[in-house]
Amino acid sequence: IPLVHKLLFEGCISIMQQELRFNICQLEDASLFDKDVPDLQQRIENYISPELQYSCRYWFMHLQGSELSAADSDVQRTFSLIAGHVKALFWLEAMNLIGMASQALQILQQCSDFFEVRFTLSVYDARLLTHYQGYPDISQPCNDLSTIITEYAETLDSTPHLYISALSWLPVNIGLRTILRDNFMHDNLVNIGNPA
Repeated sequence: IPLVHKLLFEGCISIMQQELRFNICQLEDASLFDKDVPDLQQRIENYISPELQYSCRYWFMHLQGSELSAADSDVQRTFSLIAGHVKALFWLEAMNLIGMASQALQILQQCSDFFEVRFTLSVYDARLLTHYQGYPDISQPCNDLSTIITEYAETLDSTPHLYISALSWLPVNIGLRTILRDNFMHDNLVNIGNPA
């Protein structure tokens, strides 16, 4: 069974890396709540494939079942997806659109614990120390994403505000603020609600 979980985990990560993107459902108007977007369900069906929905929801379950260690390259790749990478925000966006923000929070809390424990067990692995240089607490990116869900839940009523409002409200010491600033301060955010 661990081998099956490993293969499914790898498949989930591959699908998320390929398909997750900014404003995945092409929402043009940030002033609308998601519930007021008349064709949102159709957009979700068009732009968030069943495979991507499954991957977003169950990648961590398969990681747990795979019995991989933190020194494993697949686990490191997963951490790269979560820590310091804009794809983590795209994952949260997709989870919110499919109505799974609460499940996302559970995954992040479990993921934080998983990486903290596995990293501690592998702390003497030189490859791991080199790979994670600059990340003394590898559970922090998961905690940062959790902050968006718990502290700024009202922004999730309008998915584009995951980017717009979170950038304004997140404390300056949270790493995701830097990611948001570096990736969305310019054209990407300006264009939401201002279609050409």
